[in-house]
Amino acid sequence: MRLISLSAVLPVALLALSACKSDYDVIPEPEHETIPLDTAAPAAGPVAVCSVDNDRVRPIHENTVFRGNESYDADGLEIVGWEWRLVESPSGSVAQIGAGVGAAGAALSDRTFTADMAGTYVAELTVMNEQFVMSEPCTVAIDAIPDGDLWVEMYWDATGEDMDLHLLRENAGYVSAGDCYYANCVGGLEWDQPGSADNPSLDLDDIPGMGPENINMSMPSSDYYTVVVHDYPGSSRTAATNVTVKVFLGGALMFEDTRSISGEDSYNHFARIDWLTQTVTPL
Repeated sequence: MRLISLSAVLPVALLALSACKSDYDVIPEPEHETIPLDTAAPAAGPVAVCSVDNDRVRPIHENTVFRGNESYDADGLEIVGWEWRLVESPSGSVAQIGAGVGAAGAALSDRTFTADMAGTYVAELTVMNEQFVMSEPCTVAIDAIPDGDLWVEMYWDATGEDMDLHLLRENAGYVSAGDCYYANCVGGLEWDQPGSADNPSLDLDDIPGMGPENINMSMPSSDYYTVVVHDYPGSSRTAATNVTVKVFLGGALMFEDTRSISGEDSYNHFARIDWLTQTVTPL
């Protein structure tokens, strides 16, 4: 038997193992396809942006403008439609958002508005782009606050009825010079002190609808006033009608009451105003 020296074989074995390891190390990794990630934000479409020129107005006497001219489309498309509507208004109000103002484009986006009663009004705007995609709505609010010292409002809940608001100074009789109502109080009625500050004014007189009607004074000079509602005879409705009266002193609501009135040509006393103590007493 021939013996082989381990020292002679070992270097050859190590050399072979080294060659195998070297061959394994250079085996290329399999190639993987690179998939790009989509990082672009989804299209946002049209965006309604609404504002108002003046968010505190005097009802009837002062208007404002709702504006939607800053609305846009996130994809650069043209805004071609603006839809305005009132979503909140005081009970009894019949005010509507008016016509457009300004240039041709602004006439569609910007609208005039005049409050007819004291309280909060909320307008909503929705816009549409040239592909007829509608935006989510935006809203803007205004507060209509009487700036006169004495402000009286009335409205009722049925058509075909004609209710008339009267404000009497102390000890005055109906339909007299001391009674502010539709026949004598639309300018020209002179009360107490010289000048117009303490003269009453009937701003709204409604016949075919449900009101509102309004009487106001800038600086009352009498001690007491009485608020009366007259069921004017001759209207087509003869059933009972719910009538609401509100009295504001210095812009603050001091009295509100709703009563059922029936009986043509009846005079219904609602409240007595004590100007000296700034109180209103139901009658």
